[in-house]
Amino acid sequence: LESVRDSGFLRVRFLLHVLVARQLRLAGRWEEIEVHLAQAAELMGGRHPVLQWHLEVEGALLAMRRGDAGALERAEAARAAFAQLRRPDGMERSVYAELCEVLASA
Repeated sequence: LESVRDSGFLRVRFLLHVLVARQLRLAGRWEEIEVHLAQAAELMGGRHPVLQWHLEVEGALLAMRRGDAGALERAEAARAAFAQLRRPDGMERSVYAELCEVLASA
């Protein structure tokens, strides 16, 4: 089971949940996002830094939308964590740009 958990298949499933959450966010369907974020978190358990960063960003954006206490701090922490990513790809840079836009308008 451990080798399956570390496999690319699991990462692909994780990214699909994150991408669905992102698309739901862009479509304004906030109520459905939490399900996908929870499933993504369950799949990886925070063990992969890039995937964990995606999860933190989407969670922070959702918290900001709901007006949760500490949401702005969560988003700032996610923005700061971007510097720790090794070789971010186009998707990470795009998500980072969206996060910065949201923070600039907050």
